[in-house]
Amino acid sequence: MNHYLDITLLPNEEVGHYFLWEKLYHQVHLALVEHKNRVGQFEIAAAFPQFNEMDNSLGSKLRLLATQPQHLEDLKVSNWLRHFTDYLHISSIRPVPEKIEVYVAYSRPAIRANKAREIARRMKRHNETLEQATAHFEGFKPKKTKAPFVYMQSYTKDSRFPLFIQQTHSAVVKEGSVSFDSYGLSSRGYLPKF
Repeated sequence: MNHYLDITLLPNEEVGHYFLWEKLYHQVHLALVEHKNRVGQFEIAAAFPQFNEMDNSLGSKLRLLATQPQHLEDLKVSNWLRHFTDYLHISSIRPVPEKIEVYVAYSRPAIRANKAREIARRMKRHNETLEQATAHFEGFKPKKTKAPFVYMQSYTKDSRFPLFIQQTHSAVVKEGSVSFDSYGLSSRGYLPKF
C-alpha cells in the first residue's frame, strides 16, 4: 500500500459521531463494491489511524489505502460522500511515508454468541443432521468481543448489524499478496500504521 487519503469526521450538535460513522462507512462500502477489479478483488483497504483499544473506539478518521493512486482516484469517494460534505473532510491523495515501524491488520473478529445459529450453520455447511451438528457444539461457550463497531445495513436480510472491527499488530510485514473484503478489511496481509 503506497498511497492513501484520509476522511475525518466533523460531528456537531446536530449530527453525532456514531451517526456519521454509520453513514460514512455505508457509502464507502458501496463504493468499494462498485470498484472491484476485473477478477472480482477489492484493491482498497480501510484503516483506522485513531483506533484505540483501551476505549474500544475507532476514533474520528478513516484512512483508505491503495497500491496505486489511480485506484483511489477511480473510487471517487467525494462523489459517494457528497451529501455529507459539511460533516466530513476528505484529504488529497498522498504517498505513504517511507519509514514504517508498525504494521496492522483490521479485520472482523469471529463472534459466536448463539449456539442455535451455529448449529444451523454447521448443518447447512457440512450437510450434517441436527444430532451431528449439536454433538459438534457440545460444551459450546459463547465468544463475544468488545471490539468497536459501526452499524451497517444488510439489504439481503433487511436489517442492521454491528460490523465489529479488530486491530492486530505486526512489527514486520511479510512479503506476499494482501487482500481485502467489501468493507476494506483485511482478509490477508498487513497495512502500514502511521
